[in-house]
Amino acid sequence: FRAWLDDWELVTRVEAPDADTFERLTLTAFDGEGEERAGYRLDLTAEGPLVLHGDAGFSQKSADGQGSMYVSQPFWRVEGEVVLAGETHEVNGRGWLDREWSSQLLGPEQAGWDWFSLHLDDGHRLMAFQLRGGGEAGGDYRSGTWISPEGEPRALAPDELALTPLATSSVVGREVPTRWRLEVPAAELDLIVEAPHAERWMDTTVPYWEGEVIARGRDSDRRLGIGYLEMTGY
Repeated sequence: FRAWLDDWELVTRVEAPDADTFERLTLTAFDGEGEERAGYRLDLTAEGPLVLHGDAGFSQKSADGQGSMYVSQPFWRVEGEVVLAGETHEVNGRGWLDREWSSQLLGPEQAGWDWFSLHLDDGHRLMAFQLRGGGEAGGDYRSGTWISPEGEPRALAPDELALTPLATSSVVGREVPTRWRLEVPAAELDLIVEAPHAERWMDTTVPYWEGEVIARGRDSDRRLGIGYLEMTGY
């Protein structure tokens, strides 16, 4: 497949019609000319399988059963180049793609969501989220997926994880939680997850905060992983 919008393009490098087209992709986006030129060209290569969240891809989002179809590719190796101020820099790292679709964005009693994706240094991946409202007795609704280094998912029920905001940052006149405690007792995981850069507000049709986070052990303060945080409704 090939998807594009002006100078942005996502195209598969897989030619076999019955293969996973997300195994090898090229992502390109550029803007400007000369010294003002900025953008990137990245090759994405999957080193693990697609992951279906929830029940065979159905991810419940509230206690009343509302949900979405949700699949991730959290095993991409990323290599390519980034152009900033007209200068080209070679880059490499890890990538995570989410695809989610639903007939309902939020329930009427839900104010927003806090969503984490983490690459842990021991090879595990973690997706965890809470929707503020819509849980049992009017509380928050939580869910997640604990992913082994081989790509085996374990769905996490609402009572199997905890997300606790610890500190906020003032961003465009809003108080946004940018330091969290994240607990998954079944995986013996107790993390402090913090955003090193607070100014990541996206003033789009659905305004949201989105940016890099670093995960550390709550007791040891040792770095255990990196990832991404997305928050709405603040």
